Amino acid sequence: MLVGQVCTQLVDDALEVRQFDETRAQDRVDCRKMRKVPKAKPLAEVAQRVDRQRHVVSPGQVQERGRANGALQMQVQLGLRRRPNVLGDDHPDRIGSPMRWHVLFVVLALVTLTGGAALAQSDSATNPSPPGPGPGPGQNCPENEQAVATPGIPPPIPARIEGPAGVVALTFDAGADRGYAEDILDTLAEAGIPATFGMTGNWALANPELVQRMAADGHMVINHTLDHRSFTGISDRLGGLSAEWRQYELVQADEIIAPLIGHTTCPWYRLPYGDGDRRVGSDVVDVGYTQQVGWTIDTLGWRGSPVQSIVARSLRLAAPNAVYVMHVGSQSRDGPALPAIIEGLQAMGYGFATVANLDCD
Repeated sequence: MLVGQVCTQLVDDALEVRQFDETRAQDRVDCRKMRKVPKAKPLAEVAQRVDRQRHVVSPGQVQERGRANGALQMQVQLGLRRRPNVLGDDHPDRIGSPMRWHVLFVVLALVTLTGGAALAQSDSATNPSPPGPGPGPGQNCPENEQAVATPGIPPPIPARIEGPAGVVALTFDAGADRGYAEDILDTLAEAGIPATFGMTGNWALANPELVQRMAADGHMVINHTLDHRSFTGISDRLGGLSAEWRQYELVQADEIIAPLIGHTTCPWYRLPYGDGDRRVGSDVVDVGYTQQVGWTIDTLGWRGSPVQSIVARSLRLAAPNAVYVMHVGSQSRDGPALPAIIEGLQAMGYGFATVANLDCD
């Protein structure tokens, strides 16, 4: 029994030794297929090299190396230096040195332009100025363009119609809606009465055919500024306008109106709301506007007065060379009152004229 166990153990041991020897032989075969590894240097030689290279690094040198490595990393990210051991010379993602500098210059140029534009916009917002330059100081009215009416043919309505009691001027401001403008023109055409229309540039832009008809019928058209802003701010409480803005209002309105009537509105203008101060004349004379048109009789139609009140007031205050101010907008009842006003003035012996053809004192 004991002898059998010993034999069995010996056999098992022999098998394990044989398997170990076969494994080692297989390992030797596999290792031959691998790349050759340089022969290891003696330990003494390695230790000697380490001793020669060993040195002490100060904290300052460590920080300096850290900054150098950071700068190198930034250069690699910007493409100013080649990324070592990553992309080869023929790699499509590798940018050559000239191209890298071009990219850097383009980026710097874009940053400069963007910063300059932002700075200019900030300066413009801080110091606002009129959107466009007007004529220079002392410049006269612009030259007249070709007239809308056919040359040589007088307009249907003369600029002055005499009356035994003298003449008056009917003026109409147009700055709100279209209102009674067509009805007013029809009434004037039927009576053969000349009138003067002061209009804003915005109104002319919205109603060009009516502006052309006014000029073609023989009426006088004067400048009522671009958008009816008060020059002083008294009526609209918007703070008033500087000298440059006052000039801009008149020049821009004329650029819209002049092509429609065939000539400039200069030198005739009317102030919005009649708001003026002692500087108005000197402010706008530099752009050629020297004839300010006011009024002596306000029909108060813009207040919504009834037709009967408008007619009665207009006839009661009539006088030679009187200048009436009325409005074409739908809020005013001046349009419906106009036929009775004309009839009443004619019965009183008055004739009619544009403001440019009134009797001078």
